[in-house]
Amino acid sequence: MLVVMLVSLLPLLIFIAIAVIVMRIFKRAEQRANERLEIERVRAQELQRQVAEMKLRVHRIEEILEEI
Repeated sequence: MLVVMLVSLLPLLIFIAIAVIVMRIFKRAEQRANERLEIERVRAQELQRQVAEMKLRVHRIEEILEEI
């Protein structure tokens, strides 16, 4: 009787095990995606800083040219 119950539960246990594995895979993928997003966010901030610096340089050059 116990063996029959365990055998009948086997497909459910296999399904649950596969679901847990798939969930872990997706969780790792989400973590890697979040890490890549953070890297891109930092890069975007650096580019914004560089753009602001270039605009300041252009403004200074324009002021010098106006004086000349």
